[in-house]
Amino acid sequence: RHPVSRAVSHFYFARKRDFSKGHRIRRQTLGRYLHDPQSMMDFRTIWRDGQSGVSWFAGTHVDSWAMRGPPFKFNLNERDQLSVNATAVIDRAITNY
Repeated sequence: RHPVSRAVSHFYFARKRDFSKGHRIRRQTLGRYLHDPQSMMDFRTIWRDGQSGVSWFAGTHVDSWAMRGPPFKFNLNERDQLSVNATAVIDRAITNY
């Protein structure tokens, strides 16, 4: 499935799920979501790499249950900052495995 098609589908799916109750994503169009950095970070699993992607190997996966490799020595904010640096993430994935 094409990654853009998957992300669009996941956006509309996430808007209806219990975990999005009380969040502005429920009221946003896709265009507004894409122009709202806070919403994009709050619901980044919509657009970030998947369950068996580079972030999983790097330990930067947004779900803490997916952490692998050496103990993660960053707090969640630092992990978020690292995870948007593609070069740093791939370097960490290579180092871990």
